[in-house]
Amino acid sequence: YTLVDTYTGASFFDKFNYFTEEDPTGGVVEYINPTLPTTSHLNLTHATSTSIILRIDTSPTLNSTAAKIKSIRIESLPRYTTGLFIFDIRHTPHGCGLWPALWLSDTSENWPNNGEIDVLEATNRGGGGNVVSLHTGYGCRMVQTGIVTGHESGICDVGDGKANVMGCGVRGGVETYGSVFNGNGGGVYTLEIHPSGIKVWFFPRGEIPADITNAITNSKPPNNKNNHKKRNTTSNPPTAPQPPTWGPPLAHFPSTTCPIRNHFNNLQIIANIDLCGQNAGQSSTYTDQDGCPGTCEEYVRENVQTLRDAYWEFGGFWVFQ
Repeated sequence: YTLVDTYTGASFFDKFNYFTEEDPTGGVVEYINPTLPTTSHLNLTHATSTSIILRIDTSPTLNSTAAKIKSIRIESLPRYTTGLFIFDIRHTPHGCGLWPALWLSDTSENWPNNGEIDVLEATNRGGGGNVVSLHTGYGCRMVQTGIVTGHESGICDVGDGKANVMGCGVRGGVETYGSVFNGNGGGVYTLEIHPSGIKVWFFPRGEIPADITNAITNSKPPNNKNNHKKRNTTSNPPTAPQPPTWGPPLAHFPSTTCPIRNHFNNLQIIANIDLCGQNAGQSSTYTDQDGCPGTCEEYVRENVQTLRDAYWEFGGFWVFQ
């Protein structure tokens, strides 16, 4: 593997578009471009040399039943069909009404035929752990592989009328998302998209393999000036990440029952924080599964100021091919 793209530091958002259309999942959310004069004062994004923040607007009092909460959804300019993706996650959003995700998809009209991979996704308090899932067109299903660390279930094909919104997935333990994840300092998720299958690993902050740490700390993208000079003079030369040495993945979707080349193409990296909508807002999820009070839309409109921890914090993203 060779590094092809980095998303880090103060220039993190330069490689992303801001999605500002109506939320396709019907959430209580208004996605904005935070760089405009009318929205920049909200400070919903922030990037420094060591930290990247995406959050929702918790400042207003929403008296209208039609009011929506301002939030962020970013979509990478580069697109990918294969590769090894490393995501350094410091903090995950959680709280009643929230539906955050870090995912890859083709945002054109080709969904779901070009596939969707949810690397991190949870609803409301996120206490049930992260759900790694796939969403595809016809002809993709998941089987019990026996080599994953999470709990497997589902058919990946979204079905006629796109009714199977959950897709197929693997649920991790409580340490993979939410308050436990954040309390441990976060961790690193890695995604490998390969013709033989799709794999996702999770490493808590104190258990990140040395080859990952070395690769993301010392590597520079190929178009970086003086890149070769830096690589040759460092006392700790970068190495390529070595997935075969990482042990069992959290999730594994083999190509034997889902031809990866046919179902996953032209993917963008996407991060967003939705509220309510088709997943978090359903009573089966909001009330029965996650134990949140009232109804989702009423709660977030009346209690948005209590959601001050509803933010993503990233250390950076790295893409190898």
